[in-house]
Amino acid sequence: MKILLFLALVFLSLFNVQLHADSLDDQLNKAYKLALKSKKLDPEYLNWIEVHWIPYRDAEADLQAVIAGNGEAGEMARKDSLAETTQARLNELQHIAKDGKSADFPSTAPPGPNPTVDQLYGSLRSAVLAKKDAQLTAALILDQKTWDSFSTLQSDYDGFKSPEHPGGDDDVSSVRFLKLRVAQLQSYAKKLGVDISNISHDPAKYYETDTEVSPDHMLRIEQIYLDEDTTQPWVVSNKTEERAILPVSEDEAKTGRDKPSVSTSDFEISPDEQWIFRDQKFYRCKNGAYLYEKVSGLNYKSATKEPLDILAWHYFEKVTGIEVDSENGIVRFVAWKPGSLRISLGDWLVDFDLKKKTFFIPEDIKAHDRKACKEMRG
Repeated sequence: MKILLFLALVFLSLFNVQLHADSLDDQLNKAYKLALKSKKLDPEYLNWIEVHWIPYRDAEADLQAVIAGNGEAGEMARKDSLAETTQARLNELQHIAKDGKSADFPSTAPPGPNPTVDQLYGSLRSAVLAKKDAQLTAALILDQKTWDSFSTLQSDYDGFKSPEHPGGDDDVSSVRFLKLRVAQLQSYAKKLGVDISNISHDPAKYYETDTEVSPDHMLRIEQIYLDEDTTQPWVVSNKTEERAILPVSEDEAKTGRDKPSVSTSDFEISPDEQWIFRDQKFYRCKNGAYLYEKVSGLNYKSATKEPLDILAWHYFEKVTGIEVDSENGIVRFVAWKPGSLRISLGDWLVDFDLKKKTFFIPEDIKAHDRKACKEMRG
């Protein structure tokens, strides 16, 4: 009888939490729509911030669930986190609707947090990596990465909306987000039972924005700075911490391109970890795209003799008859498909057969591509 009563109480607790979460989501949507109607803000920018807030909300919930453990404890931690993060965003949206900023800010920025977020995160990350727990490692990295994207956008936005303090409130907002993050990181450390008082000053231990995690959370790609302008990507196992260099020397190999203007790249790892897509920016309106295939273990090699973007534009010209300016062109990752990779060349879509190493246009995008070509021809 006592067991049944306990289970009933647990169920009711979970049910009430869910009702509360649903209620918060409704309030959040109303606050967001109200904020969009405000004449004190840019709706497009606000929408872009929300696009980045949602992954942060989910990553935060995933991390709290992993820290709490499997089963009911993890699910309760996830639901509590979703409710807490949603409530915080609701408060910010209500402020944004009122005066275009995420909070009430003083006229001058208070002192920043000491220690810094980077130092705390570096120490916490080192402690977590030492545990060799793949899910915890991935959850922490994704949480930091999504927090950084969201908080940077929101604090910049707060500054743009402050003509009475030009160049000031973005700093004030940044300090606010940093202080909140310091408290979060200290809370994570306490829950994990790790000591982060030994502050790390090694920037190579941070990489909160230069790390990509595989869909199954078993691998990550870290970009380590060799000097001020050059990085070296490494493929790292989240389970064992073993690592291998990802070769990227093909950037200037017989392409006639100058050295990239941006040292870091964006990566996408396939769900089966057999393939890696890399997007390298060269300058405005020009990027390179590269594909790697697994050789063994953590070792990968270039999957094509020439950079993927060069091959893709050649195929585009052949199929459409539209001449491409070799100095311009943006290639983007779209999705991993069964046996293929989908990329975009501007608005035009194409698939790359991973086995045959050839491009093709499947039925589901032919109509889209015909429309894109028509618009490109004017």
